[in-house]
Amino acid sequence: MNRPHTIVLFDAVGTVIKPNPGVADVYYRLGQKHGSRLSHRQIKQRISESRRKYFNVGESAQSRFNDSSLSFPALDELSSDDSIEREMWQQLVYDVFLELDSPADLFDDLWGHFEEPGHWEVYSDVEACWWALQQHGIEIGLASNFDSRLASIVQSLHPLSSADYVFCSSQIGFRKPSPLFFQQIEEAIKCVSDEPSQQPVILMVGDDFENDCVAPRLAGWNAVWLNRAMPAGSEQYFGAIQKREVTSLYEFTHWVLKMQGRLD
Repeated sequence: MNRPHTIVLFDAVGTVIKPNPGVADVYYRLGQKHGSRLSHRQIKQRISESRRKYFNVGESAQSRFNDSSLSFPALDELSSDDSIEREMWQQLVYDVFLELDSPADLFDDLWGHFEEPGHWEVYSDVEACWWALQQHGIEIGLASNFDSRLASIVQSLHPLSSADYVFCSSQIGFRKPSPLFFQQIEEAIKCVSDEPSQQPVILMVGDDFENDCVAPRLAGWNAVWLNRAMPAGSEQYFGAIQKREVTSLYEFTHWVLKMQGRLD
């Protein structure tokens, strides 16, 4: 049987890796070190508010694709490079700790903390998923809103170091849900493909509904929403395929292999 050339691209944070300790825990501990008197609850709330402000969290992917048909400059705020990503995180930290006279040293500590691979943990369902897909000839990669720190993190964590592709927004030049993020990835894959004239089937999976499910589908990719918060044992994904929803990468693995006829 001739099966399509398939590439599965995973989001990073919240999909295959998570910070350990958690973000709010680290902000609270290092904030106290630098003189903050905020409670853990206050810090967690401020982080959430600032992420919506600076990182377009929860923004409609459909509106971004509509904007792109009218004017690419409308997408400028989704531009990305290492300096932009660092500046956005700096602004977030300054907003969270606005009572501090000079949070610059705190920001440097936080930036360095999350640069260390040892402060990241791979989800327990990743290894089995990646092994099964690779055994069935499916290529694997990461496609994340992140900066160049992602490369060293990935290279130090098993099984992420076996990824065929690692794409981050600072490298691509645009952040999800910009349609240009997905277009640039397609072009990059074509450049390294043995058969550039053959369009591979690209499937995106991630925990952010707008960025990792809606936006890639608008770009012409297949996409699955990884909703780890759903009740265990939910059958929504198999019972309503149009939702493209799974609770774990175990469910995702079974579905994608079955869909492509790779299971006996």
